Amino acid sequence: MKHVLLIAFLFVMLLPAVKAQTAKIDTSVYTEVEQLPEFPGGVEKFKEYISNTIKKSPLKDLPSGLVIITFIIENNGSITNTHVTKGLTSETDSLAIDIIKRGPKWKPAQQSSKTVRCLYSVPVLFGKGNDIPAVVKKIKER
Repeated sequence: MKHVLLIAFLFVMLLPAVKAQTAKIDTSVYTEVEQLPEFPGGVEKFKEYISNTIKKSPLKDLPSGLVIITFIIENNGSITNTHVTKGLTSETDSLAIDIIKRGPKWKPAQQSSKTVRCLYSVPVLFGKGNDIPAVVKKIKER
């Protein structure tokens, strides 16, 4: 009986120490990183993905212009917090957001050899001349 009480006492006393040692998750969003996130296959594949997706869109007669989409590339490469930074029309804005959200996971950013969350901005061109529809550009800290 003494042993059971002793074990229970030690368990209760050590429990707070174990909780204190749990790893903290870094929820910071970086705007400058040592290694930028990368779309699978690189910038050229990203351009192709954007261009092909716009061409396959059921929306027709879209106006020519630029939509800038800002988003976070998470530690696992997924896209979150997608929003329009510079819009054109509600249709082009919605299409641009949908294109980014439905894309494949990215290779995440690296800072001090650790995978980190990174804020990104992507300009998407609509209309004639969209053969170079997107150039990935990191947002500078405001």
